Amino acid sequence: MKKLAALLALFFTVLVVAAAGDAVAELQKFQGNWTILSLIEKGKAVPAEELAILELHIEKNVLTVKEKGETVVQYNFKLDPTKTPRAIDFTHTIGENKGKTEFGIYAFDGKQLKMVLDEERKGRPTTFDGKETANYSVMTLKQK
Repeated sequence: MKKLAALLALFFTVLVVAAAGDAVAELQKFQGNWTILSLIEKGKAVPAEELAILELHIEKNVLTVKEKGETVVQYNFKLDPTKTPRAIDFTHTIGENKGKTEFGIYAFDGKQLKMVLDEERKGRPTTFDGKETANYSVMTLKQK
């Protein structure tokens, strides 16, 4: 019985370490500068000229958006690549929403990253397309 308990403990430890390794590898994909290809906020597309003046940079687990060199939004984020769809949680580090967390999902398609985020903090999105996304923000990014 003790051997079985020890084997189960080892098995679950291996699973936890593997999941942590997946999160580290996944976080690496986020690093660098990104171009915002599209942003839809609650069903309304943000005009391309407004997106063109934004700079998005990710370093470690910090996502920063700048407009004309000034930081306008900054988040700490946490990934859970073991969820389906993959989960991402954004916690504001500045501004009126400082300390508040928004739940989202993400997916990579080559060098593009798509994220769906619930800015109203009512729950985690479950799909990337369809009626549900009309209540969320949907962002498509391309790595520079």
